[in-house]
Amino acid sequence: MLYFHLPLEGPAAHGWWFADGNGPEKLEALIKDRNVLGIFHGHHHSTAHYRWRDHDVFRPGAVKDGEGDVSIVHITDHEFALATYNYRDEKWRSLFTKPR
Repeated sequence: MLYFHLPLEGPAAHGWWFADGNGPEKLEALIKDRNVLGIFHGHHHSTAHYRWRDHDVFRPGAVKDGEGDVSIVHITDHEFALATYNYRDEKWRSLFTKPR
C-alpha cells in the first residue's frame, strides 16, 4: 500500500509531483508488476474510490471536517477489504473487496 496526502490526479495533484514533471510516469514504472493492494490519499476530507493506471485508489475520509467518514482496511491471505464507517450517522456506508 502507498499513502499520500495529495491526490494522484486532478487540480490538487498539480505541483506536488517530482520537479522534472515526470512523476506520474516514474511512480507508475516503480510500482508496475508489484503487489500494490491500494493507494491512499487525503486532502479532500471525503471518501471515494477510483482507478489510476490500473491501481485502486482510495480517499478514506477524514475525522476532521468533511463527511464524517473513516475507512478501515482488513487484509487476509486471500482478500483485501475496505469498509467505510460514518461516525456522525453511526452507520457503515460501503464495503469494497477484491481478491489478493
